[in-house]
Amino acid sequence: MSNTGKHSVLGLSLLWALFAIVANPSLATTYYVDYNSGSDTNNGTAKTTPWKHSPGDPAATGNPLSVVLTGGDNVVFKGGVCYRGNIVAKADGTTSNPISYQGNAWGADKAILDGSEVLTGSWTKCASASECRENPNWNNIYYITAPAGYVFFAGLFEDDQPAHMSQYPNQNDPFFFDRIEAFRTLPQSDPATSITRTSITDPGVFTQSDPSFWNSTYVGVWRIPNVIAMEAVTSYGPTSHTLYFQDVGGALYAGDGLYTLLNNPYLIDIPGEYAFDQGKLFIWPFSSEDPNLHSYTYGKRRVGIQLGGRSNIVVEGLVIWKYFGGPGDFNDGAGVRIVSSTTTSTAITIRNNEITKLRSMEKKGGVTISGKANDILVLNNNIHLNQRNSGILAGGTKIVIKDNIVQKVATGIFFMGARNSQILHNEVSEILHSHSNGITVYLNSSNVLVAHNRVTNSPYYALTLQASGDITVFGNILDGGYGTCQIGEFSGGSSGQIAFLHNLIVGSDTNSAVAFLGGKGASSYVMINNIIDGGGTDPSIIRKNNIYLGLRWDQAARYGWLLAEGESVVEDQTQLFISPGTKDYHYVPTSPAINAGADISAYLPKTAFPDFDFGRDYDGNSRPQDGKADVGPYERPISDATAPSIPQNPAAVAVSESQINLTWDSSTDNVGVMGYQVYRDSAFLTTCTITSHQDKGLLPTSMHSYTVKAFDATRNVSGPSASASATTLSDTTSPDAPQNVKAKPLAN
Repeated sequence: MSNTGKHSVLGLSLLWALFAIVANPSLATTYYVDYNSGSDTNNGTAKTTPWKHSPGDPAATGNPLSVVLTGGDNVVFKGGVCYRGNIVAKADGTTSNPISYQGNAWGADKAILDGSEVLTGSWTKCASASECRENPNWNNIYYITAPAGYVFFAGLFEDDQPAHMSQYPNQNDPFFFDRIEAFRTLPQSDPATSITRTSITDPGVFTQSDPSFWNSTYVGVWRIPNVIAMEAVTSYGPTSHTLYFQDVGGALYAGDGLYTLLNNPYLIDIPGEYAFDQGKLFIWPFSSEDPNLHSYTYGKRRVGIQLGGRSNIVVEGLVIWKYFGGPGDFNDGAGVRIVSSTTTSTAITIRNNEITKLRSMEKKGGVTISGKANDILVLNNNIHLNQRNSGILAGGTKIVIKDNIVQKVATGIFFMGARNSQILHNEVSEILHSHSNGITVYLNSSNVLVAHNRVTNSPYYALTLQASGDITVFGNILDGGYGTCQIGEFSGGSSGQIAFLHNLIVGSDTNSAVAFLGGKGASSYVMINNIIDGGGTDPSIIRKNNIYLGLRWDQAARYGWLLAEGESVVEDQTQLFISPGTKDYHYVPTSPAINAGADISAYLPKTAFPDFDFGRDYDGNSRPQDGKADVGPYERPISDATAPSIPQNPAAVAVSESQINLTWDSSTDNVGVMGYQVYRDSAFLTTCTITSHQDKGLLPTSMHSYTVKAFDATRNVSGPSASASATTLSDTTSPDAPQNVKAKPLAN
């Protein structure tokens, strides 16, 4: 063989060897990160030699700074450890071997990606009202020197519990600080008061003589279009009782003015409130103890993990918390941010994470995804307790939001410019911030499937649509709780087919569950096989086989509205559902929803979403069961008349003066156990899907007895278990000693 031939064979061999190294996932590297005990001088490849910082952290030095991650590499964070930092991914994985960041692969608990820093120094108790802006509650308030660069909206945490922004007027729940129902009202008819885009005159509040009294304060003003603008105070005129602030950026609503005040030590009037003024942090602690006995942290970083422009990445098993964005910080306050204006992010999975205790004054998402994104999966995350953040804010192509719990945020799931995308099997609840909805599909979104989601306690709207096309809303439970409308189409502009099929739309206090507030645009609306709490009166809607729980004022013959083919009105919900009062909307055996549905095959986007099974109901039962589909999200199985076995070995254990933990053995069923009903002292307490429950909020030294029943998908219910009893522990904590006791002579 010639030398040339030998060299060619050798070159091919080297190429094949190189390909094998790149393609073989077994050659990928796992790097271990322990923020508490690791060192960036270690090699990071064993649990005994972990790094302190992750690759991509701006604070990384040494080895994690120089390493270049490749396909198949894993970055594993030690469970239970607070990693104080943020990560900017700088490398891509491959389709078969993604790069992963894992928080649940080392240790029993999840690792915590933490945007905060520990507050150092000592708290000093206010010695007089003058030390805390003349606050009459001065004896409960402490102060400490704030760290350099601190800003008010960064937040403050006492033992990881978020402190509340000091506010006037107080909210029923201070977490939802922007609810206009609690704002101060300036009557239009009162000539002594006024509100403009840059000033408020209010002699009932602004009575202080010091022109610097309201320095550092923020004003929240309600303006068009249903926005709470947060602006900093610029000056105060004591003689005119007028507060001046930066322009709110839009016209105010006509009529009475609405505003709120934030961040002034004078406003602190309940435990847990804080303020930042003149370089100091002030707090009335949650605990009555000296705050120096507790740990305090404050927000320092803006985003947890940034994946913009990256591809083939997995983020899983992390707790991500305490990142923030203030007014005007349009890119901050996200736990995971997938945003790039130049390079498309693709094939990214965010799964099994807890994203909590964030704050975004501009309503960025706990997970934020930009329009330059493709093939993004957000799966099985718990996104909750994020102040003014949207839960998941997403745009792009082939976005799938599935099996997430989204609770106590601004808008729960927000599609803006999402195409060929899906929102599936999510639980969304406690959507109480202003201008927030359960699920929103807006602004040039197209070909979107919203299916098998449950929205509860969202009093503004459970679902809103605007200027989008080809939307299928299938098999959802939309129960805002007590709002006027549950579904709203705003400003028209929609196109294509918008179909509502097999949904339960309930909870309107005016029988106006479906409302087209801006017209339907050029779209063709279809409403078939739904259970609706009234509304949806446009004559061009294709309607049939809907059941109405009540009718809106204009759903009457004198206004040209008649029931369509197969439609009916059932005002007594107990005729339909097992327990509407406890929101169990499964059907009773005689429900008029059973076998009352129409054929909807012509309206299903099976070609666009071939992986979604339109032949299943909300619970996963096949549809139809008896030749004809049921109306609404459920299909009552007809073949199962066997109840699950009775739960065995219930045990109740008191763990504190206010909590009893209950456990029991799993039941069995010929088809499958769906869940358990827990009863306390013979009264229904809750429903759960696991074999344990923590009963909280009990009184000290109180005895309670518990029983459990199992149920299946057909709502066959077992008999009750044996009872299990426990008595909460006694309260051994003495009250604080009375302060400022004074003697007063008795009158003769």
